[in-house]
Amino acid sequence: MAKVEMSKLFLNFEEECASTLRSVSRRISEITSSSENGGGGFGAAPSSSGSSGPGRARLIADAEAQLRGAKKKLSQMESELSSIDAKDRVVCQAKLRRHRADLVNLTRDLQRAKREGERSSLFGARNSSPSRQNRSDTGDFHMSAARATETLRTTGDRVHASRQLVNESEEIGVNIMGNMHEQRETLLSAQQKVKETSNLASEAGAVLKRMAWRALYNQCLLYGIIILLVVCIGLVLYFMYIK
Repeated sequence: MAKVEMSKLFLNFEEECASTLRSVSRRISEITSSSENGGGGFGAAPSSSGSSGPGRARLIADAEAQLRGAKKKLSQMESELSSIDAKDRVVCQAKLRRHRADLVNLTRDLQRAKREGERSSLFGARNSSPSRQNRSDTGDFHMSAARATETLRTTGDRVHASRQLVNESEEIGVNIMGNMHEQRETLLSAQQKVKETSNLASEAGAVLKRMAWRALYNQCLLYGIIILLVVCIGLVLYFMYIK
């Protein structure tokens, strides 16, 4: 009963960690959007809404705090592994590894978003009033940046799809390992029963051998008695009629 409660506690920690990581992912998306909309770039007007300044800093601080909370939840999940059954521990370890990988990826994404925001702010400050001579170069730069951004997004989508495929493959492997563990337990139980049946068969064979020897002994004794009776009858007839 205690292990069931510990397993529920692990699941609660896992649910809170997953929720926190999803919230961090949304914060990173907001940070990226604020960087693209308010960061400016070449030829863009500086933002007056504050989304590229204090607002983005607040989002970054919030995301970093949530990452620290998710890391704490992962530590609590890891501390609960020793209290879970060996069969369920394999599944819980797979979940822990997956959430830890998500934490690492989100931390890297947050650092990348911070760098992009700083770079966008720097470009916006330097190029808030570009000259007409540089506007054509600015347009080319925007097109190159848009293509690079699209390439990065496509690559990120592919990486995300690959990570989902890996997670699904890992879950399938964990399920297979669980089934193999159950089959191993079944085989060990069957092996034990076979040993017990073999011992019973050996004991039954020994009893049958003793019964066979006893039956042979009784048969020989019966034949001896019959022979003795025949001899006695012969002697009686001999003394009564011949002599």
